[in-house]
Amino acid sequence: MSSSLETFSFIGANNETVWGWHIPPIKRINQKAPLTFLIHGDPQASCYNSWSYRWNFHVKVMLLLELIFVVLIHMDKNFTNKLGLNAALNLFNYIDGNRAIALGASYGGYMIDWIAGHTQMNQRFQAFVNYHGIFDVRQMVYSTDELWFIEYDIGQFTQYENPQAYEIFNPINYISD
Repeated sequence: MSSSLETFSFIGANNETVWGWHIPPIKRINQKAPLTFLIHGDPQASCYNSWSYRWNFHVKVMLLLELIFVVLIHMDKNFTNKLGLNAALNLFNYIDGNRAIALGASYGGYMIDWIAGHTQMNQRFQAFVNYHGIFDVRQMVYSTDELWFIEYDIGQFTQYENPQAYEIFNPINYISD
C-alpha cells in the first residue's frame, strides 16, 4: 500500500456530507486495483489515527477505503444503501468495483453480517470478513459486560421490554440460501 492517505466526501442520506479516506495502491499501475472496504467498530465513534496488528494490511496493489462517520444500529435504509462505494468508484478510476471485499471488526463485524444478509447491499462484494463481530444480537445481551451500548442503539429498551426491537436488527434473522 501507499504511504499516502487521501480523503474524499459525498452527500449521503438526509443531505449530509459523509467523509471517507482511502489509501491508494503503492503503484498506480495501468490495471485497476481490487478494493478492501473497511467498516470500523464502535458505533459511537469514528476511526482514529492509530495502528493495530489486526488491520496491518500487507498488500501492495489493493486499495483500502474507510468511511468516517458515526453510525447507529437503527439508521434508516436511505443511509445504509449509500455505503459510499459508488462515490469512491466515481472518484477514483483505478478501483476495480468487481473485485471488492468488505471487512469489519466488533461493530464493523456486525455490519458485515448485516450487509451479507441483505441482497440489496451485498451484491457489490466478492467476500466478507467478520472479525469478532456480533452475529446474534440476543447472544450479545447475555454475554457482554456493557449493556448500555446495545440498549442505547436499539432505542433504549432492554431485550425483555421490547424483544421485537432486537429481532428487527439481528443478522441471524436474515440468513438465506
